[in-house]
Amino acid sequence: MVLGAGISIHKKALLLLVALELVCSLVACRKSPVKAGPTAKWTLHIGPSNHPLALDQDGTIYALLDSGVLMAIDPSGTTKWSQQAAAPRKLAIGPAIGSDGAIYVVGHNHLAIFNPDGSTRTDMYLGTSARSGGMALTGDRLYAQCMRAGLCAINLAAGMNVDWHVSEGALPIVQPDGTVIFGFDSLVAIRSSPQLPQWIFPRGGSLEPDSDHSGWFDISPMGYAHLGVTGLSAANDGTIYVCREVGLSVLDSSGQVKWEFAPHPASGQQALVAADGTIYVASDDRHLYALRPDGKVLWKIATTGLTGQPLLGSAGTIFFMDTRTLHAVGADGRNKWTLDLDSLVMEYSQIGIPSLSDDGTLYIVTRAGTLYAIPVGESLMHSAWPKFQANLRNSGQVNQ
Repeated sequence: MVLGAGISIHKKALLLLVALELVCSLVACRKSPVKAGPTAKWTLHIGPSNHPLALDQDGTIYALLDSGVLMAIDPSGTTKWSQQAAAPRKLAIGPAIGSDGAIYVVGHNHLAIFNPDGSTRTDMYLGTSARSGGMALTGDRLYAQCMRAGLCAINLAAGMNVDWHVSEGALPIVQPDGTVIFGFDSLVAIRSSPQLPQWIFPRGGSLEPDSDHSGWFDISPMGYAHLGVTGLSAANDGTIYVCREVGLSVLDSSGQVKWEFAPHPASGQQALVAADGTIYVASDDRHLYALRPDGKVLWKIATTGLTGQPLLGSAGTIFFMDTRTLHAVGADGRNKWTLDLDSLVMEYSQIGIPSLSDDGTLYIVTRAGTLYAIPVGESLMHSAWPKFQANLRNSGQVNQ
């Protein structure tokens, strides 16, 4: 079939497409590029750091370097002081800030506590290899890995005495009612004493007194569960989000499974809980997921590489790293802007953990050791668990 002066339908359609393409090129109707992110206020080379930054109320930034040095940096980018807090190139946990401003670092075989002026308050033996990904701080207790890779409840008000010890000591977090939850192969919930645990997950385990040490308890039967916990977080209603090697398990306050989500959360990261109850989790399948409180997927964003630990801003923005690019995404899943940094942030075990100050500055350290201070116009979201370790102090306590 032909039209007019012998031009076929196929040729006419082709000419129409060419014409439309020409018009689009003239009026810029192609898809707009992603908006560029804000310019950094300042940068400071501090050295590689595979640890979350901690921010004090006065804006001081505390960075634990891979060299074991703890740095205190003021909001203008000037170094206030630095101290050797852990053994170089050994695994360490921290920093975390106590309610009195003291800074805590758990290193290989010892606990170091510093005053805000950089002087040493405590340096005590813990006998730990510091393999768990976090510590938890309350007003009177420090929960941290200690002897025989167990969890110690250290009494901060009673001479740093160990109140109790449980044989499996990874990833402690604290619920609003004071219950501490921790574990790796299994999960344990303790409110006051291991003699009367709230629950153990999976069901069937118990805590038995250690015959050789007073105040020590062992999980029995040993090795019966293999949860493979890699991260813990929680909500105000007692819901616990368990990042595992095989997916995300969500438990209620009594330790019963509410629902599960199959994609594997990125190792060492924590699920975040927004003020509206939305859960955000980065996955090893190279996606960032937004989940409803019932576990249904709201949206997901594909990434080009390893996805960094997300962070929630007060305006609902989700900030996260993708290889060397910082993304700002709205609560609807739409990309607001991107910012390329000087080098990789996501590499091997590096989990790209940003932090966000009250004045709207986002801080993050690249693998090259550059600390970025980026003005994003939002403070940290007020929710149960808006960032890694719950809050700017990295205390591991659910925010109420």
